Amino acid sequence: MAIRNDDGSFSGRMGDYVYYKRNGKNLVRKYVKPKDPKTDKQKENRAKLACANHFFSSFTNVIKIGYQGSEHSSGFFEAIQYHIKNALHKVSTENNNDEPVYEIVLSKVKLSRGLIESPVITEITRSGQQIFLKWQNNLGSKYNRHNDSLAIVAYSPGHKVFTDFHVGERFEGSESIYLPGDFIGDVGLWVFYWNGQKKVSPSEKNVSDSVWVGCF
Repeated sequence: MAIRNDDGSFSGRMGDYVYYKRNGKNLVRKYVKPKDPKTDKQKENRAKLACANHFFSSFTNVIKIGYQGSEHSSGFFEAIQYHIKNALHKVSTENNNDEPVYEIVLSKVKLSRGLIESPVITEITRSGQQIFLKWQNNLGSKYNRHNDSLAIVAYSPGHKVFTDFHVGERFEGSESIYLPGDFIGDVGLWVFYWNGQKKVSPSEKNVSDSVWVGCF
């Protein structure tokens, strides 16, 4: 539906015509109905994008660190594209909008990707809101540093994502964190290493691939 602008011109569709402005000039063209605006492929793509966007809207701070040095326009875009291809599961053929419904497979989620070797968790236990973690602290790869920070991300549907970017450093080998009081029941956990040294440009050299630890 077209709207009337302050200068008396119109913007939008009115009947069989579309009114618009280009380079300061008011123009009009005949409306051409798309040949097939809702193909099965289009509906599938929209549903996948909506699912990935909804899930990762809660992880923006994590993605800024986890996907630093992205070759794409943003790390968030890279993360969305990766998960559309690798971490979605169709749960039904259609919803009220006649579109398929997808959900994120938590075990396939990658909250970070990089050249530092991923953490090797040797022990993890939960007691109430306390999570105790123990990890291998050997140096290994040339990209690893003794002061790499272990980050943990906790996910509970319906709650704000909990993140501790500085659980402990690699050489320490173990530490405990405390979840928010409303994180009751099973909580999904990921860990990764990152190194936020000053004067270092964003790069995959500053972060590891994340590891899905499981639900606790």
